[in-house]
Amino acid sequence: MSFHGANNFVVNGLTQIDVQLNNSGKQPESKINGFEHLRAAIAEGAFHDSAERFDPPKCHPDTRKAVIECIQSWVDNRSRDTSIMWLQGPAGAGKSAIAQTVAEHYNDKFQLCASFFFSRTAPKRSTETHLIATIAYQVALAIPPTKSFIIDAIEKDPTLFSRSLDVQITKLIVGPLSKATNKRHDANTHLIHNYPQLIIIDGLDECTNPAMQFAILNAIALAWRSKKNVQIPLCFLILSRPELAIRNAFDTDIIKELSNRLVLDDSFTPSKDIELFIRSKFIDIKQTHSLRPFLDSWPSDHIVDILVDRSSGQFIYASVVMKYVSDPRRSPMKRVDVILGIVARGQDRPYAQLDALYTCILDSVDDYAPVSRILGALVYIAQTPSGSHYDEYATYMKSTKFLDSLLLLEDGNTELLTVDLHSVLFFPDLSKLQNLYANSNRFSHDTNLLGSSYAIRFFHASFSDFLVDESRSGEFALNHKLVHADLAHCCLKLYNQTTQPGPDGTAAWYYSLDHAFYHLSMAPPTSQLIKTLHESPISKYSSELIKCGYFRQQVASVLEWISNAFDSDDNQFEYVCGILQQCMDSYHLKCLNKYANHARLPTILALGNFLKVGGISSEEATKRDSAMMSICRRVCAIDDKIIAEYIEVDENALRLFSNKSSQYSEWLSTFLSNPSRCGKYAMREEDYKQAVLQLSELFPSHRPHELATQERLLIDRIFCTFLSRMMKSDNTVIKIIRDGLSRNQFGDLPQTQKEIEKYLKKYDGNIITRMAISQKLKRRK
Repeated sequence: MSFHGANNFVVNGLTQIDVQLNNSGKQPESKINGFEHLRAAIAEGAFHDSAERFDPPKCHPDTRKAVIECIQSWVDNRSRDTSIMWLQGPAGAGKSAIAQTVAEHYNDKFQLCASFFFSRTAPKRSTETHLIATIAYQVALAIPPTKSFIIDAIEKDPTLFSRSLDVQITKLIVGPLSKATNKRHDANTHLIHNYPQLIIIDGLDECTNPAMQFAILNAIALAWRSKKNVQIPLCFLILSRPELAIRNAFDTDIIKELSNRLVLDDSFTPSKDIELFIRSKFIDIKQTHSLRPFLDSWPSDHIVDILVDRSSGQFIYASVVMKYVSDPRRSPMKRVDVILGIVARGQDRPYAQLDALYTCILDSVDDYAPVSRILGALVYIAQTPSGSHYDEYATYMKSTKFLDSLLLLEDGNTELLTVDLHSVLFFPDLSKLQNLYANSNRFSHDTNLLGSSYAIRFFHASFSDFLVDESRSGEFALNHKLVHADLAHCCLKLYNQTTQPGPDGTAAWYYSLDHAFYHLSMAPPTSQLIKTLHESPISKYSSELIKCGYFRQQVASVLEWISNAFDSDDNQFEYVCGILQQCMDSYHLKCLNKYANHARLPTILALGNFLKVGGISSEEATKRDSAMMSICRRVCAIDDKIIAEYIEVDENALRLFSNKSSQYSEWLSTFLSNPSRCGKYAMREEDYKQAVLQLSELFPSHRPHELATQERLLIDRIFCTFLSRMMKSDNTVIKIIRDGLSRNQFGDLPQTQKEIEKYLKKYDGNIITRMAISQKLKRRK
């Protein structure tokens, strides 16, 4: 490069750039940072000292001594003969408080290896997705010799976090520990057995999928048993309610031999601990309340005895009572009188006293209707599947600001409306959180940890259980259909915003875009909802809708909902259905293009979607799907790998053999049978012919031992359906049927005989006479 005629000039601000080239002259491929990859996969809120769990429940001083001593005795015994301890107890027994207390005790001694606190209301802590990564991250910090092996495993396979629990725990925890166990840092370093060993998993029953509760325990047991010859120096403290899936897991032989159980029952005299807790809280009230001059002789021992008795060993009852009584804006004496005036609802209801307490608290709300909208959102937003582009704000979706925007409330109204519910709902003190965050050096570079703590949450899951069970909550019960109708209405209203929303409004708008049709499909067709749908500019956002997984999953139900809600001559009905249909068709064509080169694709599609019917048990569905895949292998000449691709759950798979809703199945069947919509992927006459010919060879009357009954019945039904869809005469098909009849190949299945008779009557009338004579002869014999 030259600068003609230039002279006397200076070049400033030059930057040196180093470019490294490999021998081929190309830049080397960038290598992932294994530890950062691990860091991105964890659930930060699951740690025992996370900001998301700020001010967690823990045991009151001098309570729960006996049970904590049992746990400590087991943990401190490094020659222990079991690797798992299960601490079980009913709702409200104080399990999480014990877990927190134990975690803090061993953390203070630098002997806590890892912890994971499940919560059904926190998206990252309500499933198994982040469990192993979160534990592995803490293991790498607590046991430094394992860190390099963990990082190496991730860098070799960055997809580890999408693998099964068995693979994750083996590759990220057991493998690194095994390798580190046999290796010293240097000659003077202590063996790895001297590092922290305790891993705490609290609230396993809060993992929303019971099958995963079982899978988590099974994965731990399998990994530890497979390494029984290698001394893996870790122990697991599991705390949960005795739910069915968890009980079943601990009853299996493999887990029995690796575990011991600790039950929070009367043997640990919880009533004495609860009495100590209640008396301590009353002392605090008498020392701090503005009415303290009038509380000298209050409360009596009789009042304390009644409260202890009504707690029935459940710390949650005592905790909620004392939070209710301790309100500095109310008279504690009057509030105790309210509690003592509650009438028990019956001896046969285990949560009767707790239900009565929640009813009493909700009775104090001046106007419950608007409050119930907020409670409904807190409960049913929690149950909405995650995984969309708003996922990083999932916890924030329960903040007061987000709820104000989503529920179309004025700023601050969520907090005002719930002012009387602080005894059952947790509202973070942001000033305390800021001080805590400023004084903490753990993950200090992650500014989103503080932001994730803005969510309102229930102090205990028993309150949400109470709200959704009408037999317990009566007039305060949340009608899930009406809650979904309200949320659908709000989501559709947010579509109509013409001005650019602020930061909080943006999050609510994206949520609405993703989940309006999820809520709509769950709602009754109220007049308000129909009116709102009329006014919503769906076409404006159709390109966004197609990106939303929940729209695709629920659209068949929504189409059925719309057809029931609108009059058939309503122009809006045709308009809305047309837009939704166009979105669905476009998406499915994209899915089908993935398999466009497979010669038998239309037949595979027809078989895969053939018998999607509702009202059957999961066991029956499994047998049916297994039989269907076996038939698909034979008819379409495909192997398990191809079938697996169709079952695979990804953005471009139809999951034909999975248990989808009957509405979706009906929609997909209609789509695949309409050439004007699915084009070259529709079943043609030749496809039906080939399927019928293949199926005719599978009728097992002359070899009944080769096919299961379920498969035999499916072959019969599919054969009949495909034969009835053939619109032309075909000599090959006629010949096959004639031969089959002569050998009695089709057996005595009535539906098959009926369809064959129809086909032959239409295309080969002579054979009918022979069939009739043959059947008469059989009857005479």
